[in-house]
Amino acid sequence: MRNVLLVGFFITVSSYFISQEIEKSFVVYFNTNKHVLNEKSQKKLEAFVKEVKVNNYVIHAIDTYCDTVGSIDFNIVLSDKRLATMNTFFSQNNILIAVKNSNGEVKNEAIKQNMANSAYRKAVISYSLPIDNKDNTLKSEVIQENTPTKVAEIDRFEKALLHSEKENEAIVLDIQFVGGKAILLPESEPEVESLYLFLARNKEVTALIRGHVCCHSDPILAVERAKKVYSSLIEKGIPQERLTFKGYDNTMPIAVPEITPEDQQRNRRVDVIFTRK
Repeated sequence: MRNVLLVGFFITVSSYFISQEIEKSFVVYFNTNKHVLNEKSQKKLEAFVKEVKVNNYVIHAIDTYCDTVGSIDFNIVLSDKRLATMNTFFSQNNILIAVKNSNGEVKNEAIKQNMANSAYRKAVISYSLPIDNKDNTLKSEVIQENTPTKVAEIDRFEKALLHSEKENEAIVLDIQFVGGKAILLPESEPEVESLYLFLARNKEVTALIRGHVCCHSDPILAVERAKKVYSSLIEKGIPQERLTFKGYDNTMPIAVPEITPEDQQRNRRVDVIFTRK
């Protein structure tokens, strides 16, 4: 009976401490058929490791994936090589990770059918952030706002807020979608994360997210793209009452006349207008 009570006690204590952590994930992407990180992903991972060391994040696992372009056997090997790349990188930075999974190609077609192949050429690092028990808020929410990888982006939104209050002008977001769809490309995630961090720090600020299309009228797509960014921010923790979204079709072009691909790119956008409550 005494042993049973002790086991119950340790399970309870362990559950308590686990509940004091918020598990998150960090994702880096690979180019097609490559297991070596490209320059952008390398810099992104280096910045993340600095944050890990400064903030004492606990990394629980690494999972690597492939798309379904190659054969099953080829993708298994490629996934293994991507895992080896990640393991070597963290080992060189004196970070040991117990759980390492090479998952090969993505099997869940129900999920995959609405996403670009590039979304699956990735490594996912699962880690946890300690909670500050004094005020029950995420330490990371305060820390991440001030890391070198985020400061420049957040400052851009801070300046835009001041300008919006005077001129009611929008700031264009560095966000790209799969052609003709409301599916975010992986390289758009840093911008969504920066917008989230800005809104998390400035709790008196509300945001109107606006969707625009180029070339020809498609009001539904304009709304869906604005809603995608809106939904992503809510999933990250921004209260719904602080966000609104609206589609403007192709009625508000930046580039006029719209002739070149660059003109089309400028007009095919999502932007945001900030206001203070």
